Amino acid sequence: MKIPVFDLTGKQIEELTLNKAIFEAKANPELLAQAIRIHQSNQRAASASTKTRSDIARTGKKLYRQKGTGGARHGDKKAPIFVGGSKAHGPKPTQHFRLKFPKKMRREALKSALSVKASDKAIIVIAGLDKIKQAKTKDAAGFIQAVYEGKKQRGIGLVLTQDLGQAQKAFRNLPIVTCLASDKLTSYEVLKAHQLVFAKEALEQITKRLS
Repeated sequence: MKIPVFDLTGKQIEELTLNKAIFEAKANPELLAQAIRIHQSNQRAASASTKTRSDIARTGKKLYRQKGTGGARHGDKKAPIFVGGSKAHGPKPTQHFRLKFPKKMRREALKSALSVKASDKAIIVIAGLDKIKQAKTKDAAGFIQAVYEGKKQRGIGLVLTQDLGQAQKAFRNLPIVTCLASDKLTSYEVLKAHQLVFAKEALEQITKRLS
């Protein structure tokens, strides 16, 4: 499979052949669904907290005597049965939702996600980002406009290597662009982006990482 390579002005300069083992792998919907579920579960802060009887600011006095009234036996108004009382068995911030995702499964999920994007023709490459000496968002916006002219511009994931700091500064101010690190790229980030733009160096790094 071949994908277009653009220069900094948005002009196509060549085509690049993708690695079949990575970008034409068989998609695994079950594995991708699991990857998304694990990612979202690991983002949970577990901050939900309800008040127990010791946290409620109400009197601890017994409502009425234990026997002889014909009514139910109650202690104080902090009990969960009363309006304004405590919560029985409610969530506390001591729980955790972290799930493990083995390395081999992460690799296969990333390959599967990249293959889905490649089959949707949602991957392009930009060359020359290492030549940017001064970050200019105006130039970055011009590139996006030139490449995606006439198309709906939304959810662009720009995959960069760590040494392309000026390129990151130029593109990160654009609201539709999310800068992604090639050495930490996940299947969730790939699937979330509507379009993927790889720096040429980042594509080489990803190919080497997954080969």
